[in-house]
Amino acid sequence: MTSRSAASASPETNPEPVALNVLLQACGQGNRLAFETLYRVTSSRLFGVCLQYVGDRAEAEEVLQEAYTAIWLKAGTFDATLSSALTWMAILVRHKAIDRRRAQRRHEPLDSLAEWPATQSVAEDFEAHRQRRQID
Repeated sequence: MTSRSAASASPETNPEPVALNVLLQACGQGNRLAFETLYRVTSSRLFGVCLQYVGDRAEAEEVLQEAYTAIWLKAGTFDATLSSALTWMAILVRHKAIDRRRAQRRHEPLDSLAEWPATQSVAEDFEAHRQRRQID
């Protein structure tokens, strides 16, 4: 990055890690203004994480909301000696997004069950599998 582009970058698009650590620690002490600022400077990046894992914009927005609720509730457990605030939050967001994706999969219909023959015995299934392996 050139010095010209670094000078033109706003703090909201490129927050300092130390400032984020301080904001997150203030959230852990119940500072709502710090939380508002933290949301404003990090939500676009964390939304990208949600969208990457969930794939659907509306679902990603819901995951992001759940994640920020968790961030607010768990901010007191943040330890700046273990990770940066952005890393800590991104991991939390990632876990929320993965949980959402897993939940969606559990609720998908099992259309493939209709393809299974209902009368096939275990022995017939084993024999068909053995034949497929030989062909492969």
